[in-house]
Amino acid sequence: MDPIDSKPESGCYDKPVLTLGALLGQLPGMPAHLVRVAATSVGYPIPGPLRERIMLAVTAVNRCFYCRVAHTAFARSEGLADGEIQDILSGLDPAEDLGESAALAYVRDLAHRGFASRDETLWEELTRHFTAQQCSAIDSSARVINVANRFGNTFDAARERLNGGCEQTGISAVDLTVVSSLFAAGAALVSPVVGALMVLQKARNL
Repeated sequence: MDPIDSKPESGCYDKPVLTLGALLGQLPGMPAHLVRVAATSVGYPIPGPLRERIMLAVTAVNRCFYCRVAHTAFARSEGLADGEIQDILSGLDPAEDLGESAALAYVRDLAHRGFASRDETLWEELTRHFTAQQCSAIDSSARVINVANRFGNTFDAARERLNGGCEQTGISAVDLTVVSSLFAAGAALVSPVVGALMVLQKARNL
């Protein structure tokens, strides 16, 4: 699948991207978000499988090709079945647990809002099922993957513009160049990990 295949009916690339202004605005809060997400790798305060469900749900809304591939591999490593992964990526809610359903509804709504606001009713529902620390970890997981999604989408927007295609993100050439370069550097570090996971998963299925 080509990373720039998924376009609206107009044929123009319009996925949510990341400007330098938006990136700089999010940097102050990002260390705290990253610390919360890092803790989930040891199951605190939310388990890894829930983190991956959240990240897949946000990725589905933002339509990032690269994060879809990477977090499919990460989700499998956390024990999620392919059917569940595809359901989440399709916008469905396969969760049997009411708390996890509340988490998916909350983060999907955040993504649809561009993380500019939140639905207080969905937030209140989340707090009925999770502690304050868990709610913070859910929110942070969604915000971290949102930035990653937008990095990937910006890289693809640059490819589209360079190829002379129709691209309607409205991002400036400077923002496009700098953010895409940052994404390429980060992807070079993450790709070997994702590749190794995919090889291991294929070996297990043989």
